[in-house]
Amino acid sequence: NFSMFVLDFDFNVVSSKTYAGTEPVFVDFDFEGVNGTYVRLVIDGVMAVPELQVFGRVVGAPPTPLTDFALGKPTEQSAVGAGGLPEYAVDGDVGGYWGKNTISQIPGPNSYWTVDLGTIAVIKNVRIFTRHDCCFELMNNLDIDILDHKLDVIATQSFIGSNPLFINIYFDNVEGSFVRIRAPGDMNLAEVQVLGGASLNANLYSPIQNLALGKPARQSTTLGDIFPASNAIDDDVYSVCHTQGGTPNYWMVDLQSIASIKNVEIVNRLNCCQENLNDVEIFILDYDLKVVKSEKFLLDKPAVVNAVFNVNGTYALVAVPGVFAVAEVRVFGWAGGPVPATLPNVAVGKPVEMSTTWGDAVAQNAVDGNTGGRWGVDGLAITSKHTSNYLMVDLQSVAAVRDVRVYGREDCCFDLLDGLEVDLLDHEMNLLKTQSTAGHHPLFQNFRFENVDASYVRLRGKEELALAEVEVLAGQSSASVYDPVSNLAKGKNATQLTTLHDRGADLAVDGDLATSTFSTKGLGYWMVDLGVLATITHVHVYNRIDCCKENLNTFTLQLFDADYNTVSVKSFQGSEPEFLDFNMDRSTGRYVRIVVPDNFLMIAEVQVYGREVEAHEYGRLAKDLPANIENFALGKPTEQSTMVGTGYSSYAVDGLTTVYDPMNLTITKDGFKNYWMVNLETISDILDIRVWNRADCCYDSLNEVSAEILDKDMKIVSTANFVGQDPYVVNLYFNNVQGSYIRLNSPDKLYLAEVEVFGTKAANAQEYVPISNLALGKPTDQRNTRNGGVPQLAVDGDISTHTYTGLGQVHWMVNLQTIASIKSIHIFNRQDCCREFLNSFTMYVLDYDHNVVTNQTFTGNEPDFVDFSLDNVEGTFVRLEIEKGRLMLGEVQVYGREVATVPDREKNLAVGKPTESSSVRSAGKPEYAVDGNTGGYWGTADKLVLTKENEPGYWMVNLEIPSAIRNVRIYGREDCCLEIMNTVEIDILDAAKQVVATQSFNGDRPKVINFYFEPIVIGQFVRVRTPGQLAMSEVEVYSAGPAPNTGAAVVAL
Repeated sequence: NFSMFVLDFDFNVVSSKTYAGTEPVFVDFDFEGVNGTYVRLVIDGVMAVPELQVFGRVVGAPPTPLTDFALGKPTEQSAVGAGGLPEYAVDGDVGGYWGKNTISQIPGPNSYWTVDLGTIAVIKNVRIFTRHDCCFELMNNLDIDILDHKLDVIATQSFIGSNPLFINIYFDNVEGSFVRIRAPGDMNLAEVQVLGGASLNANLYSPIQNLALGKPARQSTTLGDIFPASNAIDDDVYSVCHTQGGTPNYWMVDLQSIASIKNVEIVNRLNCCQENLNDVEIFILDYDLKVVKSEKFLLDKPAVVNAVFNVNGTYALVAVPGVFAVAEVRVFGWAGGPVPATLPNVAVGKPVEMSTTWGDAVAQNAVDGNTGGRWGVDGLAITSKHTSNYLMVDLQSVAAVRDVRVYGREDCCFDLLDGLEVDLLDHEMNLLKTQSTAGHHPLFQNFRFENVDASYVRLRGKEELALAEVEVLAGQSSASVYDPVSNLAKGKNATQLTTLHDRGADLAVDGDLATSTFSTKGLGYWMVDLGVLATITHVHVYNRIDCCKENLNTFTLQLFDADYNTVSVKSFQGSEPEFLDFNMDRSTGRYVRIVVPDNFLMIAEVQVYGREVEAHEYGRLAKDLPANIENFALGKPTEQSTMVGTGYSSYAVDGLTTVYDPMNLTITKDGFKNYWMVNLETISDILDIRVWNRADCCYDSLNEVSAEILDKDMKIVSTANFVGQDPYVVNLYFNNVQGSYIRLNSPDKLYLAEVEVFGTKAANAQEYVPISNLALGKPTDQRNTRNGGVPQLAVDGDISTHTYTGLGQVHWMVNLQTIASIKSIHIFNRQDCCREFLNSFTMYVLDYDHNVVTNQTFTGNEPDFVDFSLDNVEGTFVRLEIEKGRLMLGEVQVYGREVATVPDREKNLAVGKPTESSSVRSAGKPEYAVDGNTGGYWGTADKLVLTKENEPGYWMVNLEIPSAIRNVRIYGREDCCLEIMNTVEIDILDAAKQVVATQSFNGDRPKVINFYFEPIVIGQFVRVRTPGQLAMSEVEVYSAGPAPNTGAAVVAL
């Protein structure tokens, strides 16, 4: 069984015959005159043929044989199987039998074989002779590439067949320098012939060479002085380079051109330690140190490691996890054009900052011009091992940034540049562009930006940063404006609501992300005072970096001006942020505050970028303020409408502006229209009233607040109102308004941390004479009491308590216990209901003898507060009356000054003495007029003298001894029938009951009548006469005290 083939001069099959028989002696094939050049006999078994005869006629000479450019030329293949070396396919032996060591065997998958023709040839066809003894099917599917002398593919043809012994591929005179054969699986090549002619462009061919030989090389560490990196490029396999152990290491060569790199070959150490190359990765980098391509190998004590690249590059770098000790590193390829001229490095020596610092590895080391990355030898910039680390360089100009080149640590920790992000920012810290790397590179990263005008370069790492150098390659920018910003918060005074574990507010402005603030859980805030008024472009907030990032999931950032007025508010809500950049749009402010609603407050760093505007204080430019401005409220007397717990009014002038502890807050009750007031104790020209809100909660207490400035006489001279939403501070501005008292009013609760009143002492400050609430805590009385509403509740200093009388004609009165010059009377209505009972009432000021000095009537509609302004009216009693209704008073305040003491009358001579009357009606006994009770309400605890109707009445008291009499005071009935006392006569009688003095009174419904005798009258009996019924509650007889004028009867009330 055998086959016979006729082939043409190109080995193409022209005709074939097959014989099948039994032990033939002779076989004759008739080919019917086909033209051919070669006859081929193929037997599946042993061939033992004594003679082969081919009969025919010569019809012409075969064409002149083309040159086989592949014969004996350099070859390579993807892998070597069973010793079938690549050069066996160009040894001139087309025989396809394995035992002759003439077959290249290439295992798959994705196998390839390449020959370097050593010139530029005009390729007509490629002949492939396959293995003859087996495995024909491996050549059923092939791709044949023609590559130029720079290894670029210029032509490809595919072959698909069935168990071929020989393959002929035509390329129609393609000029090339390399031929590559590819298969999806294994390949067996007996011979490859590349047939063609010489090219006219052959002079362009550049032979492949070891580009690394003698070039500059470096390695991460060196063992001793006799194993430098250069030993791997000296063409001597007996000299080795050798790094130290214990950490990852690298070796790198600079090819000093943009080279076309075919492959990198590493020759392992010959005498030992070949396991050091078991794990190796080889990189090709471009002139910008960007990774072009890399190959990683996991081997077993390799003698040689060969990595095929076929790429352009400038650097070859080899990295291993341990010791790197090899005999030679060869980079095969072709030298190319020169590396482009490098732009200047504008970062060297510039200001630089870093989020954290490890030991002495300071940020300045990253811009010192030394790219060496060896610890203890070169300067390194290393952060602590936490997230959110950064390094930022201030270029101090606007530069057209083309590249940012980052050099990492060389002796270890190559992965610290993984995931690096590089930001370009303008001179106001606005983010212009960001680039990041998703892959890994052990030493370098180059970020191409293509001429972005920038002033700051910021590097951000996922965890620790370990940097040898940061180069910013840039040209001249066309930008004409460079007005840099700076971090105005660093090192400035910072405060926070509470502090835990001694981690205070200053840790957020210390320039170190490894430190963080820590406050009590709950509503909390942190604030920094920039110390200057600044135009702010950006605020950067860095979260705690070691844990607990969820505490900043929700917060508000507030910018206040110099007076703590809100300028801008930014809110954040997210999930465990590491870094946040707030664009503040060039807002002008001084204070930056961060508020969390219900959590711990842990901040690693707050950076506030901007420019100083002008120095200032108290909210206005310093040049516009008087030099002697001061806070006139500090430590001065205060009062307030209501109080909760120990929320004293004085806490609002104790100098503590930010208070968390409710024990140090001024707190009033909810549900009442509250006020707070301070006495400045002088006359001030007032510029600004600053009200600090409670810090830990309840910010809405100042949502509606008004401020009144009152003069030295408690008259309102100016008012300012604020309406807002949960203010931190309320500022109310005035233009040098003169005042001595400040009163704050709220429709509901008032929670105050501090009230500051800024201004200067007025030129007429000497005119200030203090006034006070003379009614506070003084004796009171009222007609009757219901539901526990005793009269003292109107002078207890708390408007949430109130008096309560029965329904009818009622009064309330306070005894100031002094002769006072009264400036104003403030009356607070009941707060929770029933305001209509004060729709109409009359206020009386009485002197010490109960004579009416002045009175005013109020008519209105459910007033909350009534203010009676008086002009230094002198009096001792203040009395309020309602003709019909109830008196429910929250508070009565009588502001004035003591001008004299009440005259000492010694005592009432009539009290308890014997009495008589003309008659007694309804138990109105005469002794009731000397029982000491002046109350005039029938049917109550008051006791009245009452005579019969329709007949003249009289009443008389026996003083029991002749006495000096200057004043007789008669208290009439108050609940009705006041006209009974319209006409009264009073007699003074001696011991013999002879009249020695008489006075008459004619009036209109008097309640109190004073009779004065001048000169003093000596008498023992006092008699009161009326033309009809007599009704009175008390008669008082006094011998001492000045008479107001000549003896006369006076309507007191």
